[in-house]
Amino acid sequence: MDEAVTGEASDSASGATSSERPHRHDWAWRRRLRERPATNQAYRIGVGTLGVCVVIVGLALVPLPGPGWLIVFLGFGILASEFHWARRMHRFVARHVHRWNEWIMRQSMGVRLAVAAATGLFVAACFWVLFKVTGLPGFVPPEAAAFLRTYLAL
Repeated sequence: MDEAVTGEASDSASGATSSERPHRHDWAWRRRLRERPATNQAYRIGVGTLGVCVVIVGLALVPLPGPGWLIVFLGFGILASEFHWARRMHRFVARHVHRWNEWIMRQSMGVRLAVAAATGLFVAACFWVLFKVTGLPGFVPPEAAAFLRTYLAL
């Protein structure tokens, strides 16, 4: 369990427990919640449920245009506010995204364009599979639907 939640870890230099020293995200309302086990448990269940729901919605939106991965990261941020395992995973992903960004920015424009084109093809393939399985959405104009059915076998 997270030491910020249990309050059992001790500071080796001062001998103070974690409940006696301030935490980075330790607000008074959170301390009051942690003082009551039932309230603390209900809060953690609520945070966990909300975080998992946000992650699931984000994952469902990943193949669609928009902020799918951003919503997934937001969900892990919500989970990381209360769960140590999620905080570790959030830091791991953030570190690797930062490394990827640094690497891609060091590459030539040709490599960056190739990565962008591959990403675009992947998203287009995801849409093609989605529309092949579910059919074209009703808001697609008839002329565009006829074109997509004829030339993309949708």
